[in-house]
Amino acid sequence: FPIEGLSAGTLLANAVGLILLRSRLSRHHRQWAAAKVGSSQRARLGRTLQIARRGWHFYCIAVGTLVREPLARVVVASVLGLPAVAIWDVAMRVTRVARDLVTAGLTVLYPSLAFLSRARDEPEMISLMQLALILVSVVGGSSLGLLVGAAEPGMPALFPALGAELTRTTQVLGVWNFLTLLNVPFWYALQATGFERHAAWSLWAHTASLALLIPLGPAFSATVVHVAIYWTASALLTQALIFYQVQRRLGLFWPVLDSRSVQVAVLGSIAFVAGAFLAPLTVTLLERRGVPAAAATAGYHVMLFGLFAALVWRHSWRPVATFIAQVRNP
Repeated sequence: FPIEGLSAGTLLANAVGLILLRSRLSRHHRQWAAAKVGSSQRARLGRTLQIARRGWHFYCIAVGTLVREPLARVVVASVLGLPAVAIWDVAMRVTRVARDLVTAGLTVLYPSLAFLSRARDEPEMISLMQLALILVSVVGGSSLGLLVGAAEPGMPALFPALGAELTRTTQVLGVWNFLTLLNVPFWYALQATGFERHAAWSLWAHTASLALLIPLGPAFSATVVHVAIYWTASALLTQALIFYQVQRRLGLFWPVLDSRSVQVAVLGSIAFVAGAFLAPLTVTLLERRGVPAAAATAGYHVMLFGLFAALVWRHSWRPVATFIAQVRNP
């Protein structure tokens, strides 16, 4: 019973997480359970409503993030049928793993940027956002670019029953996950400075554009790849709204990009992912010239990654090395 087993595993994982949280809370704040509530029930209710109003847009962000991918599965199932959901789900989960490994520690940007914003330390905010943008561009571009390039030989070998459509869907969603990485410092900047409303609007714009496929999809002979392309193209609207609001509300978008190290990292990673996406075309051209397929594929990706690594090492590593040295020797 794989579905029941997955559900039971999720329940067990959440239960263990709650137990560990309570254990750590009791260890570091031993008196938390003994604290007495001094306010009346009416005052507590009023305080709860006040917190709910202040956190409404954060709640909308959480709901939008939670709803968007299940909605994509509903769209794929309604337009293409249930078998297509398997292709979408595998491609999305594989590419999301590479993205989440990059962004897992970047939640620290929220409290850091909030502190710097309250201190009105704009130069330090710009420096921190530049460092984060370099990291997500280089690390995320490398991992997702290699994943996009490896999808051509790797996905058919791992999932032979799903066909070539899985390969192309994985490549397109890999590009989408990479593009969303470039939002990360600006996304947290909006939330940390009190403009979370605009972050929520940008997220829900993508969700709403995805919902349009439900009534419009049956009128077109679409495939899973087409849905992935639409998903990626409509996500550019979210990206544009985030960049626009960061510049309009905070005036930080262009200052963050006003650095040679940042420009090289961002443009270099875009070129690397684009090169990996176009690898099948290049390999085909090399095969026509008599180069074996395996040698052409390996040689092309090694050359592409080598050029990207050399470019980043020369122009974008210094800010990261400086930050690491400051952390080690504060």
